[in-house]
Amino acid sequence: MADRMSTVDQAHAELEREQQHLDELFDRRDSLIGTVARDRAAHLATAHDEADRTTAAAAVAALTRREQELERADRGLCFGRVDTDEGEQRYIGRIGLPSEDEDADPLLVDWRAPAARPFYTATAAQPLGLHRRRHIRTDQRTVLSIDDELLDAENTSDASGLVGEAALMEALDARRTGAMGDVVATLQGEQDEIIRASHRGCLVVQGGPGTGKTAVALHRAAYLLFTHTHLVERGVLVVGPSPAFLDYIDQVLPSLGETQVVATTVERLLPGAEVGRVDTAAAAEVKGRALWADVLRRSVQARQPVSRAIEVPYDGERVTLDEPAVAEILARARAGQASHHLARERFREQAIDALAAAALKRAAQLLEEVEHGFEDILGKLDKSLRKQAEVVGVRSSSRGVQVDGVATAEDAADLRRDLATSPDVLAELDSVWPTLDPQRILGGLLADRAVLAEYAPELTDADRAVVCRPEGAAWSVPDIALLDELADLVGETDRAGEVAADNSRTLAERASADRTWAFGHVIVDEAQELSAMQWRMLVRRCPTRSFTLVGDVNQAYAPGSAPSWEDALASSFGDRWRRTELTISYRTPREVMERTAPVLAAAGSSVEPPRSVRSNDRLPTRREVLEARLVTEVTDAARELSERYRGGQVAVIALPGRHEALRAALGSSAEGHAQVRLVSPLDSKGLEFDAVVLVDPHAVAAGPRGWSSLYVCMTRCTQELHIVVPSDGSITPDVDVLAGQGWSSR
Repeated sequence: MADRMSTVDQAHAELEREQQHLDELFDRRDSLIGTVARDRAAHLATAHDEADRTTAAAAVAALTRREQELERADRGLCFGRVDTDEGEQRYIGRIGLPSEDEDADPLLVDWRAPAARPFYTATAAQPLGLHRRRHIRTDQRTVLSIDDELLDAENTSDASGLVGEAALMEALDARRTGAMGDVVATLQGEQDEIIRASHRGCLVVQGGPGTGKTAVALHRAAYLLFTHTHLVERGVLVVGPSPAFLDYIDQVLPSLGETQVVATTVERLLPGAEVGRVDTAAAAEVKGRALWADVLRRSVQARQPVSRAIEVPYDGERVTLDEPAVAEILARARAGQASHHLARERFREQAIDALAAAALKRAAQLLEEVEHGFEDILGKLDKSLRKQAEVVGVRSSSRGVQVDGVATAEDAADLRRDLATSPDVLAELDSVWPTLDPQRILGGLLADRAVLAEYAPELTDADRAVVCRPEGAAWSVPDIALLDELADLVGETDRAGEVAADNSRTLAERASADRTWAFGHVIVDEAQELSAMQWRMLVRRCPTRSFTLVGDVNQAYAPGSAPSWEDALASSFGDRWRRTELTISYRTPREVMERTAPVLAAAGSSVEPPRSVRSNDRLPTRREVLEARLVTEVTDAARELSERYRGGQVAVIALPGRHEALRAALGSSAEGHAQVRLVSPLDSKGLEFDAVVLVDPHAVAAGPRGWSSLYVCMTRCTQELHIVVPSDGSITPDVDVLAGQGWSSR
């Protein structure tokens, strides 16, 4: 009894010690916030000229980011401690906090720093110089509990291969809120290794359901921005599969203190393009093919200018460039790999130069004719001189006017400026080389099968039939990649450059408005879903090809998606990429994962599924009901689960055709119960819920890439899976892969 009391007293003393340390950390954090605010005000107050303001702006931006990082660290400021063999104690947290003594060790080590890595990777077999790892669970400024792991050869508690198993299991069993949280306190060794991998080149992370792919991707973004400061200037692009997914991950990176990140979907990458329709699966597959790069290039090349003479009015005269002169200017403008609009700007500048030279030459000719006694020309010239003396080199002074026929540099500059702003001149040049609108080009191409046949001979008649649509119809998601390809071929206009150059906005705002923005690194979640044209779109956003791609080819759903990473990346990356794998499923219980084996077999999977580390003794439930009772059964199951998982999330996953009836029956979940969300199989990708009610799974499997889609649906739950099958006789035992042992009837 005395020993037990001693242990309790010791645990209480350790909690008090950690609470005292947490108080010190928050005091230091609050002090640093004040220091940062004062430093920022000082920079603003001392910026007196343009150079000072430029320097101050950079300093203020950095200080603002640091202030945001400090302020957002309230939750989980400190979550761990490591004790070394030498007796040193090192605290690990969401951010780094330096000691007031510059020569002393930091009070708190940032989780991304090299010194923090053993916290995530040390095991009893490989302790990395540690003898204890402590997980500290807090709520704001209060320590709730601690969990110690002794890292020595005698300790066999880490046989599972998990780091901080108690803290991890507590996090995995917590109720889902509908928003993803960071997992910085419970990252596992294989996840940490990927997060800290080199940013150079293309890294592919293959991982099955619940392996933490998304968490790894987002924490990798935070790690790269912390470690490679040059990336801060260009930012990191995070591309997700859907708007629902973006809402789900919305707070992860801000909670880690990172603001230099643009999170979007592939269809939102092109400024000014809006999606308003859904393509058929067949149309989406055709539009995703790499051959469209050639088709669209031909379409733009067909709209190149045709050489002809140019004639414009100027000051009562006609200034002319003959066809050979225009042809020479066009050839110079189109030299190299310039886009349509860049070459067009070169043409305009050089044509105006040539017109100015021709106007000066004509003025000199007029003066020469005057000197030979042509009085009628002299009268005409006098009239011209009165209107615009500088054209022919007139100089005036208090002694009178002298005409010498020599145009000064100032005269020539004024004349060129007049031509460059003349509506007549600009209209004539535009008629020779007009601007091109990607949306008009693609709209016209897809609206006319004959035109499409001319520019896309690679497509069959059937292919052309499925992609053609009325001119003026709304754009679909696959269309955006085609528009982006055209925008790259056509190039930017001056106005687009002006909008993108507005430095008063945040990096995310500037990058989102600028199609040509080059990011320092790109992270793609559900990367297996992208088409060849969408890959081209992304590579343009990062010419260095510094990518992290996370996904699972077993879950590929999009029409035409590749069956392997080799096939998916061949056109954009060739063999210049490396692959790693996440092998452990933390989310999906073993009882559910075991039921997915026949689904993966039906999908023709060649990738080994992950190993589940959790078992909750809850068999998945399978209920067959008449179609007339299906909605009632689904509603009853959802309400029962919402009662069981109060404060959490329950999903009803059904094909869109069933949503109207289900939405009416489900209504809103009761106060205090789990929130019930109705989602489609596609929108469920990347999300997780406490429990899932899957409606008519065989109808899901019957769709395009249906078995892969069914696999996704079955692996969204952290606790329970309940499927409802309509018993209308169409599903016979020999084709019902969801029949057999391992299911509960209730």
